[in-house]
Amino acid sequence: MPPNPFHRPLLQIIYFCEKQGRGLLGRPKPVNADQRLTFAQTVEATLDFVIEALRVVFVSARSRVDVDLDRDMELLVAVFEQCIRPDIDASSTYWLAQCQVTDVIRASLDLYVHIDLVGLSDLPLLLSRKQPLYAPHILLFHMALVSDPTAAERFASEGVLVAYSNNFIRSAISSALIDIVLPELPGQT
Repeated sequence: MPPNPFHRPLLQIIYFCEKQGRGLLGRPKPVNADQRLTFAQTVEATLDFVIEALRVVFVSARSRVDVDLDRDMELLVAVFEQCIRPDIDASSTYWLAQCQVTDVIRASLDLYVHIDLVGLSDLPLLLSRKQPLYAPHILLFHMALVSDPTAAERFASEGVLVAYSNNFIRSAISSALIDIVLPELPGQT
């Protein structure tokens, strides 16, 4: 991972352009063929960059807890999710092949298994943010993937069931590190 975070204003501009492009494609007066081709090429170039960047971020997040990395992940996932929407007509074959080449799906599952979902390593960070670092973005990435039937099959074959059942919560519960208290039933666990 580069020492500096990804250029966030650029990612925000890309997100805005993709979102506006989706709006143009959905208008009653359709765009002409050249405009559609330009937009499709832009989406493909964006997907190439974003998928590789997601892989870098997912791998980097395995070795460190970093709020800047969390912000990069959030923007990259948002751009990815915009680019693969069905109304853009981006071929799922194309972007799914890119996901397979970069192994980004497996990297996201591997990160999910190892992140601290319950705040045992840094409870103050979890309490201040009100959510675990990286988790919401990984889950949004996974939801974006399963919005496409072909990608959902690929996601399942990458081991989603194992990852979702063998994550940090399970090991923390097994080690009796989590005490479950229901506020509705004081004194009951």
